[in-house]
Amino acid sequence: MIRSSISSLLFVPALLTGVALTGCASSGSANTASAGIDSNQSSQTSGALVQTGSEPIEASSAVMQVTGMSCPKCANNITLQLKQVKGVEEVLINMGIGQVIVSFDAETHPTRDQLASAIQRAGFTLQSITAR
Repeated sequence: MIRSSISSLLFVPALLTGVALTGCASSGSANTASAGIDSNQSSQTSGALVQTGSEPIEASSAVMQVTGMSCPKCANNITLQLKQVKGVEEVLINMGIGQVIVSFDAETHPTRDQLASAIQRAGFTLQSITAR
């Protein structure tokens, strides 16, 4: 009796805060990214021009603005895709402001195109990439 009362109380805060316990509807193919890459070194995404390129980013990290993230599963999908990009060492995500910070390996740096493709494969919309 006491055990069931305690366990039911543990789930109440999660439900009140709106945490999705089973994933979210915006991840996967339901939230297809539109960060296509063209030969003009830029891509059009929801009205914003995103600078892309096939040269490695010279800085040691990059900050990306990404829309569509709404839960930890979304952040995990982006992290998994970015970690597959050669040269990506660390991924930090702030879902509240839609910011993804990527740190690069000392010897290998990815291109803007590679980062944009990873965000697209994860199913989200890339708004900007800024080297830092």
